Amino acid sequence: MVVSIFLKCSSLQKWRVALALLQCDLLKTSLPQDAWPDLIAYNTLLGSCAQPESWQVAILIFQELQGTSKLQPDTTTFHAILEAMAVGHAWESSLQILEEIVQRSFPSGIARNLVAAGCQAANQLMKAGELLVQNLNGVDGADIVTFKTLLDISEKGHFLVNFKAPSCLKALASCVRGNLAMERYDPVDPGGMVPAAQAVVAAEMLHWHQSLYEELSQQLLRHLGKPSMHEMWKLCRSKPKDSGRGRLQNEILERQFGLSPAISQKLLTQLF
Repeated sequence: MVVSIFLKCSSLQKWRVALALLQCDLLKTSLPQDAWPDLIAYNTLLGSCAQPESWQVAILIFQELQGTSKLQPDTTTFHAILEAMAVGHAWESSLQILEEIVQRSFPSGIARNLVAAGCQAANQLMKAGELLVQNLNGVDGADIVTFKTLLDISEKGHFLVNFKAPSCLKALASCVRGNLAMERYDPVDPGGMVPAAQAVVAAEMLHWHQSLYEELSQQLLRHLGKPSMHEMWKLCRSKPKDSGRGRLQNEILERQFGLSPAISQKLLTQLF
């Protein structure tokens, strides 16, 4: 029961209560030896510290974890503390954590994105740009978050990453084509949503930067828009349930990722 309360407090970012439970002697004595706190508990608590005022608490929790003899931080641990630091604009401290990640030979792409987010929030655009460019050239490769942040910084006219914007847009277009080529999209099968979601996010960024050209737009419409059209027609022909709220519902469309502004406009034009 107490453990479930701990998890609930952490999920609600009530880190003060969760920290008290983590250090509760009653839990330590009532559970099997060395069973509490475990790494999952530490990671969960660190995840609740993604608030502007609690990044220093995250450091203390992280130090306590490192002081234990039987537990070692994993990638989830490092991502959680970096997220807390990003929210708290603690970019200098996050650089030290990033160094430790690299020393441990952990994958560093997501970690570098998190540190760059903290640098960007603290208006340290040059440092953020340096980290993101490292992701472009790194072993782990860049992801959509890297491209988005680089484009955001380039929009501000930052000289360091301005020249990278065209290559980011090109990479995003390749991302759309690659994910659509998987042909796994099925609005009835949630497992097929991952490549579709990646394609849509990339397409939305291209649309925002006025680089979603007709060829890609037609591919998106064919692979993502057409399978949804049947469900949208059913929705248009149905009547609201007798709930008094006049709401039309469709279980398939409700769990579907967005279709991007460009495709949505085309589909609505066809529907009406």
